Amino acid sequence: MKIGRNDPCPCGSGKKYKKCCLREGSGSGAAPPDPQQEREYLRETAFAALLRFADRPQFRDARDAAFCLFMGDGMDDLGEGEEPIDEDVHLKFSFFYLFDLRLPDGRTVAETFLQRARWQVGARERALIERFGAARLRLYEVEEVRVDEGLRLRDLWSDREVWVVERAGTHQLTRWDLLAARVAPDEDGTLRVEGGIYLLPSRLKRRLLDALRAEAERVRREGLALDEDRLFRDAAPLVHRFWLDHVVHRTLPTVVTAEGDLMEFGKVIFDVIDRDALVAALTRHRQIVAEDDDRWTWVEEAEDGFTRSLGHMRLEGDRLVLEVTSRARAERGRRLLGEAAPGALRHRSSRYEGVRKAIERRAGAKLDESPADPGVDPEEAAALILEYKQRHYRTWPDQPLPALDGRTPRQAARSRTLRPRLVDLLKEMENRETRAARPASPAYDFGWIWQELGLERPAPPRPPHRPEPTAGGG
Repeated sequence: MKIGRNDPCPCGSGKKYKKCCLREGSGSGAAPPDPQQEREYLRETAFAALLRFADRPQFRDARDAAFCLFMGDGMDDLGEGEEPIDEDVHLKFSFFYLFDLRLPDGRTVAETFLQRARWQVGARERALIERFGAARLRLYEVEEVRVDEGLRLRDLWSDREVWVVERAGTHQLTRWDLLAARVAPDEDGTLRVEGGIYLLPSRLKRRLLDALRAEAERVRREGLALDEDRLFRDAAPLVHRFWLDHVVHRTLPTVVTAEGDLMEFGKVIFDVIDRDALVAALTRHRQIVAEDDDRWTWVEEAEDGFTRSLGHMRLEGDRLVLEVTSRARAERGRRLLGEAAPGALRHRSSRYEGVRKAIERRAGAKLDESPADPGVDPEEAAALILEYKQRHYRTWPDQPLPALDGRTPRQAARSRTLRPRLVDLLKEMENRETRAARPASPAYDFGWIWQELGLERPAPPRPPHRPEPTAGGG
């Protein structure tokens, strides 16, 4: 027999079940309610009482100050007297306001509630409030995702790993994602995410950690003891503003090539008049490197002595296609080919696509979408994409990268200071590939690059540790 929350309590008190044994968690010999429903009910009851208490006039100034601190410059995007109505933002702010913000007397709103109005909720709700009050917003890297089961997370500050039971998030997250979350235990010790998840660009990992270290250093300079709990209690507004700036209100940076030209994806198409003459001309040109019978890479020597790739060429039937990343390179490539193989080809068209449009087009594509050309076989298209990636990444270990202070990945792998940044860069690349993968174009396997550079690739996911329920757990 299943007892509803509004049914008479089977203990005989005459009260409703939700007002009696469900609240106190006492055993009555009756069949227990569904655990998930019970958790949700306890959470709703506790939060409703907390929010009613926090809405008292005595807390109004503290709440307004907390909201301004939490939103930062995000307040500029709101009209006069307006607050964000997004439920996700409201949940994240509520956790900060109730459990992190210190009132003038040094206590949080939740601690004040437990001191003055604890009688408004039962023992289990009070225990839940205490558990939530101890959970701080921390930075995690996703080590493993098991769909409909949970996540293995690595705390980027303490380097500790935790297994979190989570269902919805496993359909949105992937390995090496960067996120900020509050992890709190259930009554039986099972860890769960509470208060919302911040999914952040993985490239922000070092900037966020540097910001936390700067705050820790400021505390030390003031002669105060470094309290990790206080550090992360104060970090919630910092993380929220990063999220607003780089996810909600992000603006794309101006991306330029090594020559300083605006980056645009260009495709220059030529009609081939004399295939043999064209192939011979490309083969003997000093700036064109043959990849195979029908593919070439256009290169030039940079000022630092390294070779830089300027574009890729391929033969497609009776056409030659040159792909570059700027209009200037497209015009240079067109002149180069005209001079290298006069009479062997004729310019047909040039097409360009900006970075923003390319990103929007890719983001708007459905995962199960077929190639635009119905005449292209999906498996053939996937093979072509894989070939392109293999050509691109083949030279990557020896390309100087701004993210590595102008060093190549091969050089960075031998540097004690740059090696961690190289590892992070490879994780970002794997993460982007996984997120961009489609059924017709699976994610590229970077395993050979880790091996080529002599780096230890993070171990594959292992079976998670799940705590055993404690006696009397829910």
